[in-house]
Amino acid sequence: MFLKRYKRSMLIVAAVLLVCVLSAGAWVGAASLTSNVTALQDANIGFIFDGERKNLPPGYTVLNYQNHTYVPTRFVAESLGAKVDWDAPAKLIRITPGFSPADYQALKKEKEELEALVKEKDEKIAALEAEIKKIGGGESANQPTAPGNYQKLPLSRTLPGMHVMITGIIEDTIFKHNRVYIELENRELDTPLQLLQLESRATVDGKVYTSKDAMQHFAGDQKWYHDIRKEERESGYILMPKFPEGSKEMLLELTILYNDADQKTIKVEFAIRLD
Repeated sequence: MFLKRYKRSMLIVAAVLLVCVLSAGAWVGAASLTSNVTALQDANIGFIFDGERKNLPPGYTVLNYQNHTYVPTRFVAESLGAKVDWDAPAKLIRITPGFSPADYQALKKEKEELEALVKEKDEKIAALEAEIKKIGGGESANQPTAPGNYQKLPLSRTLPGMHVMITGIIEDTIFKHNRVYIELENRELDTPLQLLQLESRATVDGKVYTSKDAMQHFAGDQKWYHDIRKEERESGYILMPKFPEGSKEMLLELTILYNDADQKTIKVEFAIRLD
């Protein structure tokens, strides 16, 4: 991303150098011929760098000589982020390209975005490791975390070859139903997977609710009608009837289909705190 801006800045610096070196050459040539020239100072010349106007600092000026404008090398180069040195013995102006403030801010923003992404991935890895540890301890994949151990979202479960996560529950106050948001990942199974949303059911504070009841009046998420193949991941929602105000606990049961000739299914449960 920033390399494009860097190349653009280098082109601008190169163009400025050409103007400045030509002007320096004209003055050196004039001095070597010991001739005097007449140039006009132009105090009305302005400078804009990356959309920002800058005024000449004290001690700098712009000259107009034979219909050419000569600008201060140091002021222009340093405004573009370059470093300027004067080699008196060799009579050379040495300019080292650098980064402008805009480049610095772009790099800083890109760094912050990458750090946020790494943090998100680390948190997800930690959640997966915790789930793997639970399964490794002998817990059945199709049982809730523990009897009566209801936990707040997000919750995830890792099963052989797949990963299931419940990311959130949103109440639709207009249509009077709930949307339970789910992520299903087929990590390494050659058999395609499907979430059977019509088979989803939730036991909320002892009362049973089903997606089939909610989908009598509303269409479900079309994503779940498609196969999730190996190394694919799908995110979507299932519909549930509206839960009573103040509901505290929900045991959510999902049914996942191995969509091959055998058409086997597996049930996955999540014990969710709603308060």
